[in-house]
Amino acid sequence: MKPEIIYLARDRYAQEHKQFNQIAEKAGRIIVVITLIISLLTAAMALFADAIFSPRDFLEWTILLCQVFALFCLVCAWGHALLAIKFGANQVPPFQKHEFDHLQQASREDMYRYILDCYVAPTEKLSPLNNEKARYLQFSYQELAIGGYLLAALLMLLFLKEVI
Repeated sequence: MKPEIIYLARDRYAQEHKQFNQIAEKAGRIIVVITLIISLLTAAMALFADAIFSPRDFLEWTILLCQVFALFCLVCAWGHALLAIKFGANQVPPFQKHEFDHLQQASREDMYRYILDCYVAPTEKLSPLNNEKARYLQFSYQELAIGGYLLAALLMLLFLKEVI
């Protein structure tokens, strides 16, 4: 076996590991932003509860529905971002002292095969895990965008209500 194969497997593992960390960092940032938005929206709803939860005409019903759907989308986005962080654990190549002792006694071919397996097995587990985490993160971005559009519509409706 050629040592270049091990270098390739190690690089592929490093790429998957890097992607794992990037997804977790992005999801963490999204959670912070969404938590702030949800907190502000909830505080605004609590502050103006009398006006919000007693709609009298079509415009006020539309404003209420827009707020509820925006909050729902943001909570869903928050949940999907949380799943992107929580889902699975990082895979680390297994190396312990007794394995190093065994490698010193093994033939060159067996040593390369064992080292290759130490990188390939975690990479095989990490790749589908990264795909699943990326899918949850994509859902979170989409729901955040929908929530943002609903909040923009809400602001326009509130402006329209004040003008009328």
